Amino acid sequence: LPGIVGSKMTNLIGWNESTYIPLVATFEDPDRGGKIVQVPGNCSTIPVWERPIITDSIDWLAPKPKARVAFDFSHMPYYGVDDWDTSVSFAPRYNIWRDFLVSHSFVVDKLYPTGSNLTMADIAPYDILIVNTPNLNYSLTEISLIRTWVSEGNGLFYIGDWQTINYDGQSRFNELMEPWGLGMDLDGTNAGTFIADEFNDHPTLENVNDVQITGGDFLTVSGDAYPIVNQSTDVILGGSEPGLGRVIACGDINIFDHNHIGDEDNTAFAINIIDWLSSANADILIYTDDPNVHRLNSTVAKAANELDLKYMITGDQNNLVYYLDEYDFDLLIVDSPWNGWGVGVIDEITEHIEGGGKFVASYYYAHNDPTNALWPLLGFEPLEAVPSVSDMYIWTSGHPIFNLPADYAADRFEPTEDYGTEGSLLHVYANATTLGGMTATAEANQSTVVLGNNGRTLFNAYLIDQFGGDYDNSTYVDSIELWMNEIGFMYYDRPMINQPDDVTYMETETGNEITWLPVADAGPWEYVVKENGSIIESGHWNGGAITINVDGVNASLTDYQLTVFDTLGYSASDLVILNVTEYVEPTTTTGTGVPLDPMLLIVIGVGAVVVIVIIIIIMKKKK
Repeated sequence: LPGIVGSKMTNLIGWNESTYIPLVATFEDPDRGGKIVQVPGNCSTIPVWERPIITDSIDWLAPKPKARVAFDFSHMPYYGVDDWDTSVSFAPRYNIWRDFLVSHSFVVDKLYPTGSNLTMADIAPYDILIVNTPNLNYSLTEISLIRTWVSEGNGLFYIGDWQTINYDGQSRFNELMEPWGLGMDLDGTNAGTFIADEFNDHPTLENVNDVQITGGDFLTVSGDAYPIVNQSTDVILGGSEPGLGRVIACGDINIFDHNHIGDEDNTAFAINIIDWLSSANADILIYTDDPNVHRLNSTVAKAANELDLKYMITGDQNNLVYYLDEYDFDLLIVDSPWNGWGVGVIDEITEHIEGGGKFVASYYYAHNDPTNALWPLLGFEPLEAVPSVSDMYIWTSGHPIFNLPADYAADRFEPTEDYGTEGSLLHVYANATTLGGMTATAEANQSTVVLGNNGRTLFNAYLIDQFGGDYDNSTYVDSIELWMNEIGFMYYDRPMINQPDDVTYMETETGNEITWLPVADAGPWEYVVKENGSIIESGHWNGGAITINVDGVNASLTDYQLTVFDTLGYSASDLVILNVTEYVEPTTTTGTGVPLDPMLLIVIGVGAVVVIVIIIIIMKKKK
């Protein structure tokens, strides 16, 4: 990069090599969420050199989010987001909250009505629906629709208010929430203004010590629902987890508006609630503890977003232990560039692995606890600290963690960040595989990347987050590329294809085909069919069966090979042999299937004539 202009603008390409006259520049305000890329052009042609910049700019401008959030404007909510909003009573109200969500990797939209009732097509694109004190009632059809949508793994945040604002709208919404055990206490008194610090253990309270409440209604909580924020015995905010989904209700419509979101710890709480709602039915848990970046903006979170994964994430070790105790996860990802692991954390990680769970970690401090029982389980013994700010070399260049889905085009990773102690050198046991280390070629006791437990654990004894540059000149941050590859490799199963029987038929026979039934855990992408090594068919694969017709082939042996690719680039292949035999003229046969001699047919024919003549003579004599 030629240089940085100001604190938010970066000059990527300067005019006539000048660092002060940008030809291509970017602008990013991390507190607002908006991004700009400025490239030259005449609005009619795009030069060849500029095309890859435009392609990469789209990825940078619109990275994949953690979740998609919609403020529901279909029933005239009391509060809107921006001052130009329609179908609301008052706006702006939630514009700052929206900006915070966008800057923490969420996409935020406004859901306007497309018809008289909400439909599944209206809400299907979203993961979370935010509703605040509607002025129009939801129909019974809509209530049933929202209940189904939530139970299938989505999140709902309902924000109520003092009942005199709209008693009917809140009463109908109570009908929706009744099976979930939550409701607005429409017979109670105004909650008033107070600072709430009476909390019940819940993930939404991470880094929250107290929150400002500014009026509204208290809640009713029953059944499987539970209180989260109280004032004595009264509940101002509660949660429920119906089916695979999650619901939170709050009685204070002002808690996250533009006048109060900055009060106390309301901002952290506002982000945490949406984060938790977005994690419904997640089978991945991420822990990351870099204090210099919010966990939702960490490199490991960005990598998971690029893979379009649903995950729970925490930066608190107590929450890590809580999550592992309360939920079952297929994959645990631990990114620890800052804190050492407590005994409780190590015990929970061990239990997770021994229970069959997958595990990938980047940890800098294993050598500080060389006798820990977790290390032999992962397949190594930590020896000593690695030299500070040293390159990490790839020892097994063909391994997918360096190639899929991001093809890393270098033989090493070069640190750009200095955390002080960056990792540990490892002695790898025979039951594990070393993939990289601190020397240009593999050497004993110099390993830093170890694959163990039959591919279920991957340990980086070196901080991936150090690789904040672009050493392989791919235009993508190296740390995100490596995290993407490692998470994709560990989480998804490889594509598989069934093995249909070989096909045999005789020339001219019809109705012959080969049907494969491939599956791709990461998602289907492409397929290729080859005949004797030459491509005869290819294209996008949507995940269904793949069938080819093999009629009309002359007598021969022919190989048909199918290869399918998933969205990460992993592939699987299967070969079917087609055996077409030479055409044989059919012959007349006896009932037993034995061919008849032609002379025998003549004798039989003559005999039949004689019998007929005899029968005629006898009949004449009788007359």
